[in-house]
Amino acid sequence: MSRALPSDEIHVWTFSVTDARPAHLGLLSDDERERAGRFRHARAYSHFVLGRATLRQILSDYLDRDPAGIFFDYGAHGKPSLSDEAETGLHFNLSHSHELAVLAMTRGRAVGVDVEQINPERATDEIARRFFSAFEWGALQQLPAKQRTAAFFRCWTSKEAFIKLIGDGLTFPLDAFDVSPLLGEPPAILSVNGDANEARRWSLRELAVPPGYAATLVVEGQILAVVERQWNESAS
Repeated sequence: MSRALPSDEIHVWTFSVTDARPAHLGLLSDDERERAGRFRHARAYSHFVLGRATLRQILSDYLDRDPAGIFFDYGAHGKPSLSDEAETGLHFNLSHSHELAVLAMTRGRAVGVDVEQINPERATDEIARRFFSAFEWGALQQLPAKQRTAAFFRCWTSKEAFIKLIGDGLTFPLDAFDVSPLLGEPPAILSVNGDANEARRWSLRELAVPPGYAATLVVEGQILAVVERQWNESAS
């Protein structure tokens, strides 16, 4: 029996992307195995193989279909989607960082998610000035120094999740839209190309991920319910 995903719920799964095994590789399609073989670093290989294998396992629960019988299409910038998305209505987005992956799933609307390992060495003024909007950079500068790393990664994951939702990669400039980096209030997209009305099409939510990580979800429309779970492969 397929797992239910009501249209008013968003399901979020977290899982480890370490220790890829031959059984995981066996779940992949021929083109995915060929792509996996091009990775020269063990971590990148494990991220891809475990990410795709677990994605297939989770999708198979919702679709009531063998993991190997799931087929993907790819957008112009490589974003995967179900080949029969129009029939199933199932949308997903997958992100991974260090040892953790986060998969977000919706029914009938676009979704994006981003997870990042929190590394203070990456939360530099140089990176913020280069990639954040003038509004976001100014807001970060107003925060006490001890809050800036957390605010940096909240801002970064919010922006990356939105870019992943629209599927444009970095061809859509990160400084072309504003998100709120302020802590203690719900995350939000404030404007897109200076248009506040366009920003109201999207909703953001911070996710409950393990310490040392930050993650943000963005969806088309309003967020009514988010169901967060940890994937247990042995129980699947």
